[in-house]
Amino acid sequence: MSLILLLTACSGMLDASAVALEAETPAAPAPTASAAPASAVDWVTLDKKAGELDVQLATQASQAIADGKLPVAYLGARWCGPCKAFKMQKDDPAIVEALDGVRIIELDVDQFMTGLEPAGVQVVAIPHWFVLDAQGDPINTGMSGDKWTDLSPASMAPSLASLKPHETAL
Repeated sequence: MSLILLLTACSGMLDASAVALEAETPAAPAPTASAAPASAVDWVTLDKKAGELDVQLATQASQAIADGKLPVAYLGARWCGPCKAFKMQKDDPAIVEALDGVRIIELDVDQFMTGLEPAGVQVVAIPHWFVLDAQGDPINTGMSGDKWTDLSPASMAPSLASLKPHETAL
């Protein structure tokens, strides 16, 4: 299956909103020995140095399913305002609840640009999420951040939660 994604979700006002959000976000307190985990969202970040994207996606998707999690690939970039906003707010209770039972498999589109097509992914919009099968192949066209009305967890959470009905397809 091949996905085509447009880079339209990262644009003007959303990027400015992410910059404003980043400027307003207070620094996290220093962790203590009894501090909670950094994030309740089950999250894996892929690295180009670890091998080919299609192999990494297959490995991570298979492991997620074995762990009882729905594997969801997240395509983003460091320069993308909505991507920054999502990652900054991934610990918000609404986001954590929306992604309960999901393992996010993050990949930076700039790092994996040459590996996307062999993995069956054509990037045209970020941020973008899609459900993977046990072989690491997309089983749907996914969801982009352009569904959000703003960069608040209240806007992000419902669209992120909409990925979960596909769980029965696995």
